[in-house]
Amino acid sequence: MKHDNNNDLRYNNTKIDWVTAVFLGIIIMSGLIIRLIFFPFEIPLILDNLAYFWYGLDMSITGSFPTNYDLANNTWPSLLSVFFSLFPSENFLDYMNLQRMISSIISVLTVIPMYFLCRHFFSKNVAIIGTAIFVFEPRIINNSILGITEPLFLIL
Repeated sequence: MKHDNNNDLRYNNTKIDWVTAVFLGIIIMSGLIIRLIFFPFEIPLILDNLAYFWYGLDMSITGSFPTNYDLANNTWPSLLSVFFSLFPSENFLDYMNLQRMISSIISVLTVIPMYFLCRHFFSKNVAIIGTAIFVFEPRIINNSILGITEPLFLIL
């Protein structure tokens, strides 16, 4: 039986061992904890993220796409409307915090594709360091707690 080295090489580049999974889990948990430390629970949304919020809230209430909004893209508020309908509340600030939390979780989950991207070009150790640098970068943290579309854009 002939052994194909090319298949082994491709398999080894995409395989995650348990040590790497533990390090990625630690990075994910640490990134989420840091975002929760800086999370502005009492501050309402403003500017673009407020427009996404109202669009998503109207969509969750009516069950259809609102026609009176001038948004270039409705993917993010459509995703938010699903979560808004799953978590009913009487307080708008609860929905705003939910929007920020979803954005933060998506931002932290970006670690997984980032690891595979770094792993494609670098060794395993450097790929883990690269994902840690990415998830702890202050502008990425700031964008994730604003509740805007950048974390969804980055993970896609």
